[in-house]
This record gives sequence, structure tokens and C-alpha cells, in this order.
Amino acid sequence: MTEEKSEEKSEERNEESPIQEIVLRKNKWLSLISGLAVGIFLHYILFRLTLPTEPFIYAAF
Repeated sequence: MTEEKSEEKSEERNEESPIQEIVLRKNKWLSLISGLAVGIFLHYILFRLTLPTEPFIYAAF
């Protein structure tokens, strides 16, 4: 009986949610485009955070 329960649990772990199945399995382009969009957004945020708050020319005077 314990073997049956462990088999049922392992089968439940292998099942994916419908959202994962739609985004990752059926539509590779959607996954690629959304990944690129998130990467570009995070890169832009990091770029903006590293900019000085006031331009260098005004800091010198």
C-alpha cells in the first residue's frame, strides 16, 4: 500500500500546470519573446540605477 502511494505522489509531481504547458511546451516563440522582454527590462533597470542623479558637469562647479 505504501508503494502505491509513493507511485501516486511521483505521478502528481510529473504533472504540469496548464499555464506551464501552454507557455513552455506549446508556444516556444511566446516563451522566447517573454524571456527577452524580461531580460531587456531588467538590463534597463540596472542601467538606470547606475546613472548618477546629477550630470557630471554640474557636479564640478
